[in-house]
Amino acid sequence: MKKNDGGPAFPGSMHDPSCVNFCCYRESGGLTVRRWYASMALQGLCANSSIDLPYDKTAIMALKQADAMIEAENQEEKEYLNLIL
Repeated sequence: MKKNDGGPAFPGSMHDPSCVNFCCYRESGGLTVRRWYASMALQGLCANSSIDLPYDKTAIMALKQADAMIEAENQEEKEYLNLIL
């Protein structure tokens, strides 16, 4: 089962060169929200000199924090919808 990656962090569009029409664009997903959150968490973990873990463990910790953030956002949205519906 695919993990919820939160979708694109910075969605946009780019020219599709396979299209004969000059103004033909396709969506460019780029970085996912999960990877963006993980990179921000990894920055914080690496900046904290009291955390002395191997790189692979630090990366896993950052991904777990990103997953928790996405789950918290989903939970918050569900709670909000329950309030207004």
